Amino acid sequence: MMSQWGFPGALPQTPIAKPTFPVEQPQPRSPQVKFLQDIQAWCSKFHLGDEECAGLSKLGFRVGQSHELLNLDTSMWEWAGIPPLAKMRILAACDAEKSAD
Repeated sequence: MMSQWGFPGALPQTPIAKPTFPVEQPQPRSPQVKFLQDIQAWCSKFHLGDEECAGLSKLGFRVGQSHELLNLDTSMWEWAGIPPLAKMRILAACDAEKSAD
C-alpha cells in the first residue's frame, strides 16, 4: 500500500505484548537493619547524635540492655569511637531510660 507521497504506508499494527517481569515481593527486613533502626530510634529519643549512634552500633548495643554499657572499660568506648563527653551523654540516656521504666 503506497501513501499519497509515494512512500509505503504504515502496515496495520499488531499490539506488542509488554514484557512482564517477576513482581518482587518485599523482603523482610534483615535483623541487622532492624537492629540499626532500633538504635537510631533510641538515639533520637534521647537526643544523641550520629557519632553516639554509630559507636553504640559498633559496640553491639541492644535497646533495653543499657546495663551492658555500665561495665565497659575506657578502652572499649575508645575502640567504638565514642569520646568521653559522648560517653557521658549515652550513660545519661541509659539513666533516663532506667528512670522511665
